[in-house]
Amino acid sequence: MISVRQLFKDNKVSPAVVGWALILLSFMCSFFVPIPSKFNNNYFYILMAVPALFASLKNYRNAMQLLLGFPYFLLSIVISVIIYSFHGEVFKDSAYILLFLVFLNRFVNAEKIQELIFLAYAGVVFAVMLYAYLTNNYMPHSPSLRLMFYGQTFNPVYAASMILVAAIYLWIFHLEAYVTVKPRFLSYTLIVVYFSFVLAILAQFEARSAIVGLVAFILFYVYVRRLFGVLFFALILCFIVIEIYGLPSFLLQRGFSFRGEIWLDAIQHINSSCSIFIGCSDDDYLFLGKFSHAHSAYLSMFYEAGIISFAVFMVFAFDFFRRCLRLESKWFLVALPGWFALLTTTSGIYTSPKPLWIYFWLPTFFAMIECYKLSHFKNHQIAED
Repeated sequence: MISVRQLFKDNKVSPAVVGWALILLSFMCSFFVPIPSKFNNNYFYILMAVPALFASLKNYRNAMQLLLGFPYFLLSIVISVIIYSFHGEVFKDSAYILLFLVFLNRFVNAEKIQELIFLAYAGVVFAVMLYAYLTNNYMPHSPSLRLMFYGQTFNPVYAASMILVAAIYLWIFHLEAYVTVKPRFLSYTLIVVYFSFVLAILAQFEARSAIVGLVAFILFYVYVRRLFGVLFFALILCFIVIEIYGLPSFLLQRGFSFRGEIWLDAIQHINSSCSIFIGCSDDDYLFLGKFSHAHSAYLSMFYEAGIISFAVFMVFAFDFFRRCLRLESKWFLVALPGWFALLTTTSGIYTSPKPLWIYFWLPTFFAMIECYKLSHFKNHQIAED
């Protein structure tokens, strides 16, 4: 791992990029703080979006090449804007997402800074999490982890998802290299122990959506790394964890999920009251008479913007997965849990600054930047040959 001192010594990064990094790190950690969401919005506009936009004007071709490198993502944004205009609305959230990508493009040639940002973020997350865990388990009358992490996230599932992405980053970029050089049996054991620890943390939050993301990541990880023996070890340890902690009953303390009924109600409402092609927009409909959103980012996109917008985004998703797998992107693996967690949580994908920016868009955009650079590097090699 490269140090900050070495980065400056070797002239591998400018002080300006370090400044951008500190601004981004503060933004990432702010979602754990009980502050109004308006503060996050203003922080993003004033310190990130506007300065990055003006800074990018000097090298706008770089940003445009990145966007054109993922044409289906850009097309998805454009179609969403057009469809919302049919509903008489200005879809400003798309501008927020594009500005966030423009800001992150400041790190396009600073891979080590990207890693240091996430490493510092992971350190903050785990320090706070350790404090909360010890307080929750060893101090009487302390609130549960679910309440302790209520903060700016307002939903502990989002806090758990942000913790999960930090844990996956630590594994992919730092711990994996040390573990995989061990004997295979020991390597498998360490992998299972680490992710069982992560699973136990997520269970403390009763964060079923985050657990969906973790399970999906493990399956992808086993496939990509060809570590099929890990599944055998994982099944054994799962039985042990379930026996010790009573995980299913623990997760059901909040009651059974209504998601199946919510999703069915959303689809029926589209068919009966809206257009399947352009959706219902944000019509304040209460699903099952009491839920304000569809509890699935992808279904929410389909509900609000219709099947056209949803289909184009799915094409982008397929293209993103295909390219990242082919190019063996590390950031893609970090982004994976967010992609699958969104199956069962949040009210949309294109949003103003929210926790999903940290556990979904941030690693996704870093993966897009990484794949863009890897593809250009390979094309350059082919041209030289």
